[in-house]
Amino acid sequence: MSDSLVIKYDNALSECKMDYGPYDKYFGGLEGGATASTFVLMDADGKIKSQITGPPTNPWLVGVEECTARIHKLIQSAKDRAGVEAEYPLVALGLAISGGEKGEQRKTLMESFQSNGLALSYHLCLDTFGSLATVSDKGGLVVIAGTGSNVLLLNPGGAVHTCGGWGHMLGDYGSGYWISHLALRTVYEDLENFATAPHDTTSAKKVIWDFFKLEDKYDILPFLYPNFNKPGIAKLCRELADCATTTGDPLCRWFFHRAGEVLAQSLLAVAPCIDSFLMDPDYGLQILCVGNVWRAWDLLRQGFVDTLGSRGEGDRLTRYRLVKPVVSSAVGAALLGAQSAGSAIDMDYSQNMEEFFRQG
Repeated sequence: MSDSLVIKYDNALSECKMDYGPYDKYFGGLEGGATASTFVLMDADGKIKSQITGPPTNPWLVGVEECTARIHKLIQSAKDRAGVEAEYPLVALGLAISGGEKGEQRKTLMESFQSNGLALSYHLCLDTFGSLATVSDKGGLVVIAGTGSNVLLLNPGGAVHTCGGWGHMLGDYGSGYWISHLALRTVYEDLENFATAPHDTTSAKKVIWDFFKLEDKYDILPFLYPNFNKPGIAKLCRELADCATTTGDPLCRWFFHRAGEVLAQSLLAVAPCIDSFLMDPDYGLQILCVGNVWRAWDLLRQGFVDTLGSRGEGDRLTRYRLVKPVVSSAVGAALLGAQSAGSAIDMDYSQNMEEFFRQG
């Protein structure tokens, strides 16, 4: 996999002669996002011994030094909670980090971890790989729609195809930030008579004014310039979803209909590359849906289904089921870490996901 990087100590597990007693079968996994991070400490039987949630660890947002410091703290906290001695290194540490994909940055991250002696073996990959590894050991298709968005297809042979993941300046289509930005742009353009909104803006404008505590339209400027905070703006999405659900406001519902369309469009971008091996005779293609935006599935559904139905690549995107993880993708990161160290963790993947929609 071109987007995965494995670095091992010279005294990696297969070569290590040190005896760590009861601690020689612990594995760590990190789900490092732009809004928050989760670390799990697991044993070889697949049992989670402890789980810790902490601040974001995207190196593009917080810097490499701060990123490694935060991860180190999460690991030590998890060890302490599980009663594992702090000085004993993990067998393997899997790191599924949003923003950890660039070669030089990945190298710098790994060198920093090695210097801390946190584990005997390390595996660094994109957060999307961690998500997939949580529900399957054979690859698959994942759509992340949280603060940002990303689509990744991993075929059984190891070929990787992606769409998105470039951040809010170049995309993040269908994400919480994208929906919030669409609402802001639509209301402001209508307000200034630049473009007419598809529906009345009264309710959406009130949601925006209340969320940012605006007194007039100019009060939005500090949030867009000196105090810009992507995760903070993305939280507006929740209020818009509440308005769409509780009042049925047409414009707020339209924002999510559009989000469903562009999320489906991102899937269509990788559809021609889907390996037939991923097609199940019972339900077709399994699509893993990760991120808080999917909680608004009732609002996304029509735009998503219609877009795939009208432009789907034959059988591969007309028959599918959508599943959501019921455990953190830190579990998948731990599994990848163990695999890279030549170890194995027993896992019943069916227990890590839940189906919420089926088509065809």
